[in-house]
Amino acid sequence: MQKKFRTLVFVFFFVAFIPSIIFGFIIWYIDPFALWHKPFYCPNQVYEYKNMRYNAKRFLERSDYDSLIFGSSMLENTSAKEAAKKLGGSFINISIRGSHFNERRFILDYALAKNKNIKQVLTTFDIEIIPFLHTFSYLAMKHWGVLYDKEMLNDYSVYTNKETLAYIFSTFFKLISGKEVSCENRDFDRPASFFAQSEKLSNRVLTVDDAVMLAADNNISLQRQKISVDLSKKRSDFSWNSVSPSIRASGSYSLPFDNTDKWTMGASVSLSMNLTPSLYTSIRGAKMNYEQGILNYEAAVRTVELNVRKLFYNLLYTKEYLNLLQRNMDTAKQ
Repeated sequence: MQKKFRTLVFVFFFVAFIPSIIFGFIIWYIDPFALWHKPFYCPNQVYEYKNMRYNAKRFLERSDYDSLIFGSSMLENTSAKEAAKKLGGSFINISIRGSHFNERRFILDYALAKNKNIKQVLTTFDIEIIPFLHTFSYLAMKHWGVLYDKEMLNDYSVYTNKETLAYIFSTFFKLISGKEVSCENRDFDRPASFFAQSEKLSNRVLTVDDAVMLAADNNISLQRQKISVDLSKKRSDFSWNSVSPSIRASGSYSLPFDNTDKWTMGASVSLSMNLTPSLYTSIRGAKMNYEQGILNYEAAVRTVELNVRKLFYNLLYTKEYLNLLQRNMDTAKQ
């Protein structure tokens, strides 16, 4: 009986822990945000480069620096090399678009604790989003703030969303099957900047659709509304948690102290559910807030698109008008 019990325990731990170890190894090996090492397959790859909230740790951990460029989108296009020439020192640019002082505090505290030799910090003062201070603080602690605390094991939590996990496992299976993995190397002088790949952009023809896309990607107000929508979605999804039943199960398998060979077994299961009249109202309210947030966000996107298209065509008109004036002047001179 004891042998069967030991075998059962061994099989349980084997089935439970081996897949977890394999799962953890795959995440560690791919490591898109380079939390533990540089990407083996693409050293200069910056996954989700637009979101420096997650990527800043990589540069703070593995860069040689004594000065920081750390602001909002107004500084993300600033060259670290140019700042070093003008001000001296060794700069890195970890500016975060759409960021506020309170959320930048998490990363700055981590940087100052990690590097005691920081001499200069270039930053921005963005008065516009001060009313959203509490929201940003909440989001930082709930999502990426774990990267900059004193615990290391909880860093794995940033890899629990389905998009990142899909990228990790798709990349891993491509590597082991010998397929080509797309690699977008970033210029570490301005890693989060739209203008970082200047050589590619120098010969680029900007269409109106490109202009709309770039405006939407870099508009702080839209990013702020997108964060609010994501937060409303989580609240709507989790509003059902109060209805979810709670199941508890326990078991025992023991040998009495009277030295008999008679083993005793016991088991119990309990089920409970919390139902109150206000549950439906709270769940419905959370869903309506999420739907309202989507409508507001879509309306804001359409407004930005309309404004960009009007400005784009006005620029084309102005350019053609200037060309016409130039031709009239050339004709008059003749």
